[in-house]
Order: sequence, then structure tokens, then C-alpha cells
Amino acid sequence: MPFTSLALVVPSQHVKTVKTALEEQGNLDRGRKISPYQDGGSSAAEKKFLVPVATDDHGAASNGNEATTTPTSSAPEAVKAALLQHLGQEILDRVAVIELQEDAGTNTPPRARKDVNPLQAAARKWLQSQSQEQLLSSLNPHINIDDLVNALPPTYSVYPPLLLLPATTFAAPPWRALLSALSPAHTSELYAALAHALHATHVAVNAPIAAQTPAPSSAADGSAAAAAAAAAPNILRSPSGLRPLLGDFGLGSNGTASSPQQHPTPAHFAAAFWVRARQNGIVQAWAPVHTMFSRGNVKEKARVLGDATAVDLYAGIGYFSFSYRRAGVRKVLGWELNPWSVEGLRRGAGANGWGVRVVDEEAEGREGAGGDFLVFRESNVHALDRIRALRASLPPIRHVNCGLLPTSRGSWTTAVEAVDPGLGGWVHLHENFGVGEIEQKAGETVAEVRRLVGVLAESRGGSPECVQDVALLHVERVKTYAPGVVHCVLDIFVPPTALPVASM
Repeated sequence: MPFTSLALVVPSQHVKTVKTALEEQGNLDRGRKISPYQDGGSSAAEKKFLVPVATDDHGAASNGNEATTTPTSSAPEAVKAALLQHLGQEILDRVAVIELQEDAGTNTPPRARKDVNPLQAAARKWLQSQSQEQLLSSLNPHINIDDLVNALPPTYSVYPPLLLLPATTFAAPPWRALLSALSPAHTSELYAALAHALHATHVAVNAPIAAQTPAPSSAADGSAAAAAAAAAPNILRSPSGLRPLLGDFGLGSNGTASSPQQHPTPAHFAAAFWVRARQNGIVQAWAPVHTMFSRGNVKEKARVLGDATAVDLYAGIGYFSFSYRRAGVRKVLGWELNPWSVEGLRRGAGANGWGVRVVDEEAEGREGAGGDFLVFRESNVHALDRIRALRASLPPIRHVNCGLLPTSRGSWTTAVEAVDPGLGGWVHLHENFGVGEIEQKAGETVAEVRRLVGVLAESRGGSPECVQDVALLHVERVKTYAPGVVHCVLDIFVPPTALPVASM
């Protein structure tokens, strides 16, 4: 009986990259091989290959986004949306999604190839044990194991020793019905089985980073209005929506972090649950209940590698700072408000053999082994004062990263002035743009940077003509931030803004 499957048509030079992206999403169909593609329209010099995509009964694929789903999208659109999370637009534009009519006599229909995902296989194994089989029958005759397994996501992340599941993992009606009927002991047994299969000890369900922090219980009178009034902007980007399922995450009996977010001590750091990930050969560390981690920025992290002294105005746990150091820069200056992110950066740097000096109110002058990174645990509104005091003792600052979303506009003035006055350099501005307005918004951003350069050159006695040298060198479409919204990074050259000092 014929069936429909999906495949990607990929130029040969991008096959490995696309295959890796599908594997990370759990969307690579391991039941079919990658094979040459002949369409009659490609030149002999451009070889293309078919990369198989795992689908469900209806030919639909996951969109790969842990925060949102697109149930109304067609299968090809869903596949492309998922890939944009891991690939830049430049590669994605060269990839086509096609539907294939195949014969079940020579290939296994998509749903017959069950549980290629280890998470799904572990769930099926647990559900098929005798006691659970009886439980399912007594609970609801309309709930069956296939429905439960097929409702699990093809995408998840393992950050040893943590299994991090998408927000919608147990949102399907069969799972809601089952979990509401299971005893706490049975539920823990299920989560433990999933963790064991994925070589993890802890399990949590992820959630988008909230724009505001939840209201403290002591600050609200129970009403929605009081809660809204007590909530504050989540400037630390704390993952308050993370939902632990298995393991000790350092949470109190009320489900909130037992360690303070704002003023943790070394003892709090030592007692917290930490995880690690390795990307581009760089180790990063963070405490999941206190700090976010963005796996989808792998390509952008690799792209910024280059020989330059760098400033990172939103350092986090070292997302981009570590890439600069790995490229060979002698010093990276960073600013970060979240003390848990700073501690994650310190631990990650140590795992990579780098030294960190942290400067803040509680640990003025605290030193690591060496000092590859100088990190200020404070708002970057103080960055220019720090840079002015340090510039003479530093190699020239040639790169400034502004990695805040949905917009980094508040740091543009600081970034432009931080660039070396005599040599110039590059600012990397992270922005969310609508898909149809990227070119327009990029032009507006360059115009604003040109204005800032003009003001700065005038104050430094530089040439007013230098504004003509401000140039947009590249727009990197990193990943989809939300439906119709793309996380973009603008690489903008900032020319020298001061006249060269005459040599003696």
C-alpha cells in the first residue's frame, strides 16, 4: 500500500549540517537512508541528496520549537520552521521539502517505524509493563499506548545529567488524563524510566522565559490585580516557568528556589543543581532554576569567532564570551546582572581552563586563575566608566556584542563608544524583526548607528566624514523567535571616531 513521506533536498555541501540539525530535533528518519537526488534541473557540478524526515500518520513533522507549536501549518512549512531553529536562513533557502509517494513493500510506512526517538521508546517500554497495561484499561478504554507514545515530542534536550522536555510534552489529552489518575509513586516511576533511558538523573519541563517575574506570595492578596502589581520585569531572564519533575533542583516545599536569586552566597552555589553542555568544543555551565540556556544559538556562537578583544554587554553564562576567548582574544570584558549566570560563567570558564575575575559589591576584586575574563556583576549602564578607566591597559577593543532580545537598542550608544577610537571595530546588535521587514529595520538600525558615530566623532575631534564608513556587513538570521519573528544579528562596522595620535 503506498504512503506519503517527507524528505529534504539538500546540496551536498550542506548535508552534514542539515542531518545534524534533524538529529538534534529528533526529526531524522533513521528507517530510510540518505540518497542521491536527481531532478533533471541541477547542474552536474551541484550534487543534491534526499535527507529523510520522520513524520506522523498525517505526514506532519515537529516544528522543533519548545515554546510554541504550529498545528495548522502544512508539513513542509512545519519542517522548515523547525530547521530555522538550528540553521541560518542562507542554508535554509537552499533546502527544499518534498513529499514522496513510496511503496510499503519496499519501505516501512512512517508510523510503522515507531519509537525511533529514545524518549518514545522508553515511554512505550514503561507503559507496556503488565501493571501499567492494566491501569490503562481500567482508567479509560479510549486511552491506548500508541496514542500516548505518538503524542510525545520528537524534540528534547539532554544536558547531563538533565533531561529537558518541551513545554507541550504532556499537554495532549491522553497524557493529561493518565497523569491525573496516576499515583505520585507511579508518576515518579515513569519519569525515572525516561531519565534512565536518556542517561539522566533529573527531568524537567521547559517553558518560555517570562517577561515578568512572578509576584512573591507575601506581596499579593490573592487577587489577579495584586499579583500583576507585584510582578516585576524579568531583567535577569530567570527561567521561572521551569517545572522540575524528577530529582533535587534545590527547590523549597513551595516549589520556589531555596537559594536566593539576587544575593546568593558561595554556600548557595555549592548546594545548587548544575548542568553542563559542550558546543563548538566549549563547555558551558548553568543552574537550570536560576539561569536560561539557549541551545538554538549554536551557529551564531560559532560565527562570531575571530581575533579581537571583545566586550559582551549581556554576558549570561558565557554564550558568546567563550567563543571570543576560544578565537584567541587576550581579554573579554563582560557585564551581567544575574549572579547565578556569573557563577555559571565562572564554572564554565574553569572547565575550559580559563581564569575569571569577578567584580561586584560582594566580591570586589575576586580573582580566578589567570584573568582571561573580567566580569562585572552590575548593569551595563556602568560599562563606559569601567572601559574608560581600563582602556589604556587593554588590547584594542574591536568587537562589542549586544545580545539582548527582543531588542538591544538600550546598549547601542555604549557599544559604539566602547569600540576602539583609533582603530574602529564591529558592533553585533541582536534584534527581533518581522520576517517581511528585516531589510527595512536593518536600514533603520544602521542609520541610528551612523547618527551615534557622528555625535561621538564630534565629541572626540574626529573627522565628520567617518559616518560615511559605517557599514552593514552582514545580517545573520539566527532562528525563529516567534511565528513571523526572526532573531537577527546585525554586524555593523564602526570606523575610527578620533583623529590618529601623531607619533613622536
